[in-house]
Amino acid sequence: MQDHLPVSPQLLARVGLMPEDYAPRNMAVGTGLITLTSAGILCAPFRNRAVGIAQVGAAGALAVNALAHVGRALREKRYNPGLATALVMLFSSLNYISRIRRELGMTRMTVGWTTLGAGVLSFPIIIGYLRLARWVIGARAWGK
Repeated sequence: MQDHLPVSPQLLARVGLMPEDYAPRNMAVGTGLITLTSAGILCAPFRNRAVGIAQVGAAGALAVNALAHVGRALREKRYNPGLATALVMLFSSLNYISRIRRELGMTRMTVGWTTLGAGVLSFPIIIGYLRLARWVIGARAWGK
């Protein structure tokens, strides 16, 4: 299990996670919750700039996460869980961002800052969803 951890167990402990939070069942629940939230944001009709910025942020966070998976694979010279879907998400997110940018007349600067901000926020968001997944699954999953 520890060979699939994206960071050291010590760093996980500092943010309130355990190596078990990266178990397949927990990751599936956490990823499902993130996907539902992202889909809700991305599928909302964009009637104004604020919604468009939220959508660019959601798509940007998915793109940044995808780049992290690709970077990890290149660094470790091996596959990591999520890499295959990360490539699909990267290209889909970039296409989505491009479409919203054109339709709402957003500048590249706005898209860049929104994506950067969402990328920075994606780490605590992922932590929160993994904690939520732990709660959804319950303590019995860890044999307690």
